[in-house]
Amino acid sequence: MKRSDGRLSLHGLDPGSRDPGYWARFYRVVMARAGPELARRRGEATVEMADVVASWSRALVPMALLAAALAGLLLMGKRTPGPSPWEVVASPTALEEALLQGVSHGPAPWMAVGVAELDELAYLNGTRR
Repeated sequence: MKRSDGRLSLHGLDPGSRDPGYWARFYRVVMARAGPELARRRGEATVEMADVVASWSRALVPMALLAAALAGLLLMGKRTPGPSPWEVVASPTALEEALLQGVSHGPAPWMAVGVAELDELAYLNGTRR
């Protein structure tokens, strides 16, 4: 049967269309039949943190090992000339050199002169006195 708007009516396929109490009875029957299984599953559902970690570890640990091995190979394969990163970190002047890299003028004038003699605009323009 087609409705007036041209769409096919599926009302006849609904078992509750002729019997108003059908879905309430259906729900009660399904829950009565599933009750014992649901109770059994509820009793077994005592999942602890160790169970969750164990289930994740089956997939996570091998992937972490693979990622670490790949990172190690990439780091070992790429050698750059110059000091190692550990030597740069251990150097006492490494931070100062990194901060001054690309700075055309010397240290900030307030380090060498008093605040009254400071000319901020001249310093920013690179024409300090």
